[in-house]
Amino acid sequence: MRTFNAKLLATIDATKYLYLRAGDEHRFIVVWVVVVEGRAFVRPWNDKRSGWYRAFLEEPRGSIEVNEREVAVRAKPAKGERLNDAVDAAYAAKYTTKPNRKYVNGFATAKRRATTMELLPRQAWSKARRVGSALGLLGLLTISAPTPLVAQRATLWGVILAHESKEPLAYSIVALPALGRESFTTDSGAFVFGELPVGPLLLKVRRLGYTPADITINVTAGMDTVRIELSRIAVRLGAVIVRAYPPCTNPGVPAAKDTTLATVFSQLHMNADQYRVLSDQYPFISATEVTMSHKAIRAGITSDSKALVAVDSRRQWQYRPGSVVTLLRGGYWFNIPTIVHFADIRFIAEHCFYYAGLDTINEFPVVRIDFDAAEHIKAPDVSGSLYLDPESFEIRRSVLRLTQMPRVRAMTGLEVTTDFDELMESIPVISHVTSVQSFDTTARRSLDAAYEEHKLLGVQWAGRKPGQEKKSP
Repeated sequence: MRTFNAKLLATIDATKYLYLRAGDEHRFIVVWVVVVEGRAFVRPWNDKRSGWYRAFLEEPRGSIEVNEREVAVRAKPAKGERLNDAVDAAYAAKYTTKPNRKYVNGFATAKRRATTMELLPRQAWSKARRVGSALGLLGLLTISAPTPLVAQRATLWGVILAHESKEPLAYSIVALPALGRESFTTDSGAFVFGELPVGPLLLKVRRLGYTPADITINVTAGMDTVRIELSRIAVRLGAVIVRAYPPCTNPGVPAAKDTTLATVFSQLHMNADQYRVLSDQYPFISATEVTMSHKAIRAGITSDSKALVAVDSRRQWQYRPGSVVTLLRGGYWFNIPTIVHFADIRFIAEHCFYYAGLDTINEFPVVRIDFDAAEHIKAPDVSGSLYLDPESFEIRRSVLRLTQMPRVRAMTGLEVTTDFDELMESIPVISHVTSVQSFDTTARRSLDAAYEEHKLLGVQWAGRKPGQEKKSP
């Protein structure tokens, strides 16, 4: 059986998030991949009729993207208990973070074991011959054409590593502010900026959980290579601090003298920065299932409606003090602050932040930050808590409560819980939202509570993917 060469197989084995495409018309999507006994295997999380697994069953041809190079593959179902046991074990050994556990366990279920597919190399001679012919023709044209005088241009290639482990830091933010260039590194920590002017350039590197770096690089004509190491942030985190906070009369950025809060707060800001780059440079559409339900007095919960909603990552409402509740089409709407708003200078300027210590969510440890709306805001705003992973500092959850109620009869409270999950390593997105609207049953006897739930079903990239540089003009 023909398999990938050893070098390519090692690269696939080291890749946590593999770009895979079924056929020639589908988009590349991200999948988990494992190597067992020198063979590459993948499993779909959702066996959708329009998904890549069904597409491969109908037509086995496809492609993967490795180190920004497209490789032709074919896929075939993989059977056998011993082989599937080995694939289960490979997933568990490769994807070891806490957020990955539910997916590792899910991949080990019978229905997903039955969808195991092996990826094999596929020849693409016709495409290779066409490319070769074109290059040959260009070579002949180049000989006879005069060389124009152009300004010297350069290419900067680099890799971002963790100082302590020397492991690549996937999806770090690299930016050249002077040129307005910004992108993520690849899943192997690599980046490349082409068509650069010769001379000194400031390179800014950011990664969640690591100390940022600003480096001036003297770019020379041709190809320059840099290797940058970031140190992991170290901060002493204490247990939960239970206390009542004073009225928020001095809102704004936390004082630098509270080093723990300042450090954790900077990582909250980094979460927002990661999402900003994702949304701006790599926009995507989220498919979300929205369920509305209610609970009547002395009755159970009744489902009212269910719908699929497409959400464009580029559409964000702008926070203003007291603007979280708006009157629209005869009803009140709650604009939910999320990652980008928690780091917005307008939101920060109108809230007080407090370090609340270590807490737990479903028995997993998290760092908690509490915040209150400024005392002078008289319209409905939000107070609540933010929860970050104590190791990676990725945001895991936010719990928000309205500070004042809108003019809704007998309404006594509104609490919204937003859960975040990794779309890709170190890049959190909203995965689940639940809201509970409570009422005074003595004033409004028919309704006890109203519920709204949003579940992320999947995303589709609007253009290039994280880690993929823009093509040079």
